[in-house]
Amino acid sequence: MPRNTRQRLRGQIPTNDTFLFEIFEFFKRRERSVDFPIVSLLPDFQREGRDEVTVILADDHYNETGHRIAGEAMARALIDNNLVPSSHP
Repeated sequence: MPRNTRQRLRGQIPTNDTFLFEIFEFFKRRERSVDFPIVSLLPDFQREGRDEVTVILADDHYNETGHRIAGEAMARALIDNNLVPSSHP
């Protein structure tokens, strides 16, 4: 089992582990090559702080907190980019 996987399974998520930022970097590299907005969720996760783990430690999927952060960020991005109305009729 890779070192960073063992650390995550024990709940010891290192803040400087490049694996944690890999998906954000992947999309950042592509944002100029597509004709639709790519919105990074990284600032939202960073603002939330590291007091609470935002993934299920066994498989790296978002837990309830991670889903809330991602959902709020995506809703804000959809409204800010005028892709959905900001209020319901």
